[in-house]
Amino acid sequence: MDTGSESYRRYLAGDDEGLAEIVRLYKDRLILFINTYVHDFSAAEDLCEDVFFTLIVKRPHYRGKSAFQTWLFAIARNKALDHLKKQSRHPTAEVKASAAATAESPEELLLSREREREVYSALQALAPQYRDVIYLLYIEGFDREETGRILHKNRRQMQNLCHRARQALRAALPEELAPPRREGAGSKGGMTDEDM
Repeated sequence: MDTGSESYRRYLAGDDEGLAEIVRLYKDRLILFINTYVHDFSAAEDLCEDVFFTLIVKRPHYRGKSAFQTWLFAIARNKALDHLKKQSRHPTAEVKASAAATAESPEELLLSREREREVYSALQALAPQYRDVIYLLYIEGFDREETGRILHKNRRQMQNLCHRARQALRAALPEELAPPRREGAGSKGGMTDEDM
């Protein structure tokens, strides 16, 4: 049993420390994930709080069919999509936030931040479904099956979506940042998950 599911089980049994552990484990990652949808760090923080509030108030049943974090990220995705639906009825200004990079020297820090901005811009230029796949697979580290559960896609849909998302990201990245095409990787020279 993974740590999150054990903590949630303890919380449901009355141990408030179980919820505190879940918040510590997932808060920052959920905020960054939600931010890929809403492009507003403050709104992402609020929506993350809504995810935890849902756990407190509604106490939804975790069936264990997927990893706890997969289940939690699916709740976060739904909160973000609901927020976007409301936003489309009542539009407001967008605020973009970028994460700080660490480097050893000022030059490396500057280069690292520039690369980060270019990758972030390339991700933002992708269609939302491609951006979600890239974020969940390569930034959050979910496998294809877990990503499929979060995005409500079957195995075949995920295979196609992953392939198209990688192609779109490669096309959106500046040439010096794009991963090289592998020789002999399929008839079209496509990348595999290990390439990114």
